[in-house]
Amino acid sequence: MKKHTLLLVGAAALMVAGTAGFMNLRPVGYRDGVYSGSASGAFGETKVTLTIADGRIAKCDMEALDDDGNVKDAHYGEGSSEANFRMAQTALQGIGEYPKKLIESQNVDGIDAVSGATVSLLDFRNAVKQALEEARR
Repeated sequence: MKKHTLLLVGAAALMVAGTAGFMNLRPVGYRDGVYSGSASGAFGETKVTLTIADGRIAKCDMEALDDDGNVKDAHYGEGSSEANFRMAQTALQGIGEYPKKLIESQNVDGIDAVSGATVSLLDFRNAVKQALEEARR
């Protein structure tokens, strides 16, 4: 009886150990290619271009535009108060992290907001989801 119990416990441990590696796999299933999406929000428009390779997000290019359609850059927020300019630049730095985080996580809903760029994350998510919808078709 003792051997039988040990054998069952050992077999269960092997099953758990053998399947543990599969727990971290992300869903795959996008068609390889290049797909684009965009989303408009409170502070302009976010455009993304995703490159899918082997069913996974391999590359993410993002372009953030202000309300006038200009690319957000080192001048984004100029012409307003110093505090607003600093906030705009902080947001601009934060949104630059989102493409890298997307590639690492392979899950746009799993990306945490960067302080100062929360609204931009919502726009980024919507643009990515639009591109991924195309990749699923």
